[in-house]
Amino acid sequence: MKRSMLLLLLLTGWLWMGTRVAHADPPDGQHPSHVVGDAAINLALTDVPMEFQRRAAQLIEDMRGSALAPGWQDAYLDDTVRPLYRPDLEEPAYYEFRVLSNNEPAGYIILATGEHDFPIAHWNFAGEPPTYLIENKAQEQDQRVARFYKLDVLDYAGEDAEGELAATLGDLPIKVVGLDPAWLEHPPEMSSAIWTPSTYSPDDSTPPTSGNVTLTGPQDAPIELEAWSSWQELKQDYQQSYGFFLEELRQDAQEAWEAQREAEGEIVLAPGETYTLSLLCSGHPPIEIAGPGAAMVQTTLLSRSQGASGLRILVQNAVFGQELPLDVTVACPGMEPFTTHFLIIENDVTVFLPSIGKNTTAGLHGVLLPSAQEIPSPLGETAVQNEDWYWAWAGTNELTLYTQIPFHPPPASSSCTSGCGATAWAMLFGWADYEAENPLWNYWHARYGIYREHGGIGKNVRAPLHMDDGVRFMIWEIKKDIKTWCVGGSAPTFPWRMWRAAYYLEQRSGTKLVTHYNVFGYNREARLRNYARNSIFYRKTPAIIGIGWLKHYPLAHGYYWRSYRKHFLWWHWTTYDRYFWVNQGWGGPGNGWVPARTWFAGEIYP
Repeated sequence: MKRSMLLLLLLTGWLWMGTRVAHADPPDGQHPSHVVGDAAINLALTDVPMEFQRRAAQLIEDMRGSALAPGWQDAYLDDTVRPLYRPDLEEPAYYEFRVLSNNEPAGYIILATGEHDFPIAHWNFAGEPPTYLIENKAQEQDQRVARFYKLDVLDYAGEDAEGELAATLGDLPIKVVGLDPAWLEHPPEMSSAIWTPSTYSPDDSTPPTSGNVTLTGPQDAPIELEAWSSWQELKQDYQQSYGFFLEELRQDAQEAWEAQREAEGEIVLAPGETYTLSLLCSGHPPIEIAGPGAAMVQTTLLSRSQGASGLRILVQNAVFGQELPLDVTVACPGMEPFTTHFLIIENDVTVFLPSIGKNTTAGLHGVLLPSAQEIPSPLGETAVQNEDWYWAWAGTNELTLYTQIPFHPPPASSSCTSGCGATAWAMLFGWADYEAENPLWNYWHARYGIYREHGGIGKNVRAPLHMDDGVRFMIWEIKKDIKTWCVGGSAPTFPWRMWRAAYYLEQRSGTKLVTHYNVFGYNREARLRNYARNSIFYRKTPAIIGIGWLKHYPLAHGYYWRSYRKHFLWWHWTTYDRYFWVNQGWGGPGNGWVPARTWFAGEIYP
């Protein structure tokens, strides 16, 4: 008996020691344990397949020093990568790369692992990645995340080891019932609503008291929005509810994948052009430059104090009528060598590119986009070119960092938040009112009365850039105008009701309001993207867009597109990447660059 007790004590002690070892702190230099059960939420950068390492590192290199990524001059990839899942896919659907600069958070890059989404699904040049924000929220609730999910464009979630929801970034998507797959082949007609003040007001000293609306296209849809009964139901029925949107997303991403394959397959360069290749490792790894094109280029190693080095390739010459291959092979320590293929062509080879016009007064290039002639540009320049990409930011880039009003604080009188629709309009109205008092820019000067004292209809004051009680009153008034409603704790607004935000302008401003939209949330109508794009490019004014599964209205402040030259024999043409930079309406977190696709475009005109 005593011997049995002794054996039992020894066995118990052995099991206890094993448990202690399993949960012991990691050695110095390693990451804290983020393992729950069998699910690890952290991967080492070097354990991620090479193609994703290269894509993420090359994005940093491409954007380094550009206006598209302020603060990325010294950026580099963290040595931790996190996989994200999607409920309809078994394997990781995305990799999230954290970006650092001088050991401080400097944004993130989220890459799709396959053609179910855009190659670069979401990225930003500032702040912590979505999973880190979710992890912090979970910890505040004494939860621990075992797996992260990306549910649509900007909605993320984390679940615990038991598969239960731990925390979210943004509300969960709403269940959509009644979508017809046939709409993918025969998309519904685009709709519009144009609200014009009933009387012309040269400024906001005597604002109109009413307006007129012109509606075209369908003004409702035979679909229903419902709340999910549980996180488990959302995961189980994700494909059934969102299959229409998922297939549309896959189709829409094909051009971007074609461009990505071209960028990763063979990069076409002409005399005078440069390309900086990320070497994936620091210092000066062995580099082999081979092929007939080697004699046509000058290369410079760019060593950096932190992160990967770069190799700048400047094309100095070419041979008319010939395409000269150039191969650059890099052998980083501990990694398989990788080769990047280039093709050196002569400038006179026929290349089909978008129409480009020069702005000689600004010394910049402007893009003559479709329908550009229909929109006057009060600002002279239209866009900035950096090698193969073009971009524009709206106005002076001042951000109205408003957010939704939570449950029941004054002036709320509802069981759910005020909703993203009202917040987006409030951010746009507040931004225009703030810019009306910008002494360096007169485009919005006449509309200084959009926001008034305490959010009412009294005397003019400049709209604040951050939340206060006046902004809360403005948001709630707009929320009631656009008939935002509650479902499962979320506060959706149908796109055909968004124009009603114009009622807020009555007695305040002579501003014109225009919306274009697809009542089913169909994203592949290029005109909708172009309405928002043109507002940013030509009027330097943000535009509201619709993203996700009929889910979210952020405010688009920036836009860029990038071209990739393709070739077959002597023919050359281009494919494109297009992105919006969006202010989420979450008070600052979660903003970033997302693929430029939308089912809604909301604009205002002075």
